[in-house]
Amino acid sequence: MSLELLDKLVAERGIRSLVSRYAQHADDNDYDGWVALFADDASLDTGREQVTGVAGLRTWLHSVQSDNPMRHLVSDVDIAVESLTAAPGVMDLLLLAGSEGRWAVLGTMRYIDRYVRVDGEWRFSARAIELRRPPG
Repeated sequence: MSLELLDKLVAERGIRSLVSRYAQHADDNDYDGWVALFADDASLDTGREQVTGVAGLRTWLHSVQSDNPMRHLVSDVDIAVESLTAAPGVMDLLLLAGSEGRWAVLGTMRYIDRYVRVDGEWRFSARAIELRRPPG
């Protein structure tokens, strides 16, 4: 059975909101809000380590946050809704770090995602981070 257009659009809107809140909660050091965006058994592949579960995710976020502010600038969100409860997606990110009253590019990356709908809300079930470097 195929999804109705309205169902797909509603799912995409919910997932786009999820992606935006990820960046906002991380930037605001809102650890509770950030981990609430993940399913209980979610995983995050950072490119260096595999982090699983809400407790592991919270520990990881604490370990990567610094005393300097960060800003996640999200772009190119692409979502392929498969069903009313599951979807894959990708998004690109520019990460800025603040220091001495200025923003500097910390890095660019791509997130490869799996989203699930849990209790009526979209959550991350898996995220993988790929660092993106310029050619040459």
